[in-house]
Amino acid sequence: MESSDVELDLQRSVQAVLRELSAHAPALQSNQGMGRWSLHKKVERDPAKSPALVRILLRELEKAESEDLRHVIIPLLHTLMYVLTKATGITEELYQRTYTFCTRLLTLPTPYCTVALDCAIRLKTETAVPGTLYQRTVIAEQSLVNELYPYQERVFLFVDPELVSASVCSALLLEIEAAQEQQTPEACMRHVVSHALQAALGEACQAGVLHRKLQASPRCTLERYFHAVVAAVEQMASEANPSRAGYLERLEEIYSSLLGPAAAAGGRCGGKSGGRVCRGCGPPGAPESSAGAAWSGRAPGAARGGEVAARRSSAGTWQDWGLRRWAIRRDLLDHPFPICATAKGVCPPPRLALCILAECQGRPDGSGPSLYPQESVTSRHPELGELATFLGRADPWYESTVNTLCPAIHKLAQMPPCLDTSRAVDPFILDVITYYIRMGTQPIYFQIYTVKIFNDLSQNPTEDIFLSELKVKIQESKLLKDGFSSKRRGVAEGPGAELSLCYQKGLLSHRPREVTISLRAAGLVLKAIPASDTEVSGPPPCLPTAAPFTDHTCLNVSVTEVVKSSNLAGRSFSMVTNTFRTANIQIQSQDQRLLTLSLDKDSRRTFRDVVRFEVFPCPEPCSGSQKSKTLWLNSQGQKEVETAKVKPRPLQMPINTFSGIVQ
Repeated sequence: MESSDVELDLQRSVQAVLRELSAHAPALQSNQGMGRWSLHKKVERDPAKSPALVRILLRELEKAESEDLRHVIIPLLHTLMYVLTKATGITEELYQRTYTFCTRLLTLPTPYCTVALDCAIRLKTETAVPGTLYQRTVIAEQSLVNELYPYQERVFLFVDPELVSASVCSALLLEIEAAQEQQTPEACMRHVVSHALQAALGEACQAGVLHRKLQASPRCTLERYFHAVVAAVEQMASEANPSRAGYLERLEEIYSSLLGPAAAAGGRCGGKSGGRVCRGCGPPGAPESSAGAAWSGRAPGAARGGEVAARRSSAGTWQDWGLRRWAIRRDLLDHPFPICATAKGVCPPPRLALCILAECQGRPDGSGPSLYPQESVTSRHPELGELATFLGRADPWYESTVNTLCPAIHKLAQMPPCLDTSRAVDPFILDVITYYIRMGTQPIYFQIYTVKIFNDLSQNPTEDIFLSELKVKIQESKLLKDGFSSKRRGVAEGPGAELSLCYQKGLLSHRPREVTISLRAAGLVLKAIPASDTEVSGPPPCLPTAAPFTDHTCLNVSVTEVVKSSNLAGRSFSMVTNTFRTANIQIQSQDQRLLTLSLDKDSRRTFRDVVRFEVFPCPEPCSGSQKSKTLWLNSQGQKEVETAKVKPRPLQMPINTFSGIVQ
């Protein structure tokens, strides 16, 4: 294909992505996310197209900046960085233009300046020391042991068989099996060496000859060159003002030592780096499945080196299935939003592709029966859909690349497996997950709330937590302990119960005010996640915030009040919904009508026969310790210490997105 034809084809693909970002028609919305995936596939199958795609994306970014089309800036920037990290043959001029563009975005508000700063830092390193980003990604994800870059990342997929259909699980595990057939530590080391030499030497590197030499090298030789390349890259990247000339000279020495002086000299006399480098570092003409494992989703990248048990669904049952370097876990059975701990403390923000893993069971249009005789996923675990919906409203790129791919994943899982083992298989599910893991680095913070539940005011309460919703229902009348009904006690008949509410009202002046009221209510709902686009773009009190916690984080409380009226026909009752916001609240039944609490719409966390409950932000462990100390001498000359206890910081759960909240 001619150069002009290549650019025209890539330009059409980029325009398709831009149309998806602005699409409002259901027909276009249903295919959102596929454009990004298809675009990346084009350059992965033919890496020689990468420079052309970089020029097109950079041109579109500069156009969006000049026309103030901010809704496309972050998606295009993420797409560009994803290509730059894997590509070779990118000129210094393109790197410099991209870096300059990112620095101009620093004048924009959050999240544009936040994403741009992260990209600018990575670009500065990559420009000075080509190949650094790719090398660090592979080393961290594949747990390649070395001394100079010892970081190893682990990401766990929490898979609940009640949330994910058997067909989706089977499709995911088939992709994992296909990846593992080609993936070895030796292959990863070859990719790192090959990519670093090609990124630094450009057309002077004979990619085909280099690949054949690396393939023929024994492990001990391969490890030696791997450690030499890592040392050259990391030592240069650690310098304040790295010398690009010195770096190139060092990699030329490694290249000459590996290929021999004659072959290396031949490459510098005009040999062109035209070999097929799948996902940045594969052999010429090699099939996709064998060349790209170190970068793509078919590698154990989504697990990032995790070595735990996996479970496989077969004929409706789950069986233990050991995977050497992959991790799929069913640990989401007790709590839908687990918080992992590591030896160094709390792990980085969890990157939860909620919609991908939780809403793939219905028909592609979201209606109809699920794959089981049982009730649908959304009716059993609707809080996952609610959270994913909020993330999609807050971050349009999350909506396009995560939420809208559910129909595609469902259709893919229903397709019969390919029996032609010679044909390379595109690991769609793994590619989607790993793109989210790598590029979703901007957290949205959600307040975790504690609820104290009293079944008896004379006993200690039960404690639990919730993230999205607490729902209160009024139970049917019950006999009191003395055997008399509430009616005989003279309590007014009618729906609902007399409740006493005490809460802290949030004011725009930031001065909280205690409010105590009594009313008759048929039920309450406490929402911690905004339920509409108005609330997402509204004032700070209704938003999870990426900034440190402030007193503005609050619950949205909806009370269904029972209003009694009298007329000639007798008494009648009507329902009126009142809403307000608060940081904490205490509710108690005043007429012995008992309450039922449901946390996060989880039937396993339902509490009955409740007479009182209290809700407040969950405190961060150990954050309320003694903070300040003052020493002085008293009248007897003795030293005294005054300690001041600070208010504990509320515990927040970060979920990473591509942008954070886009205002």
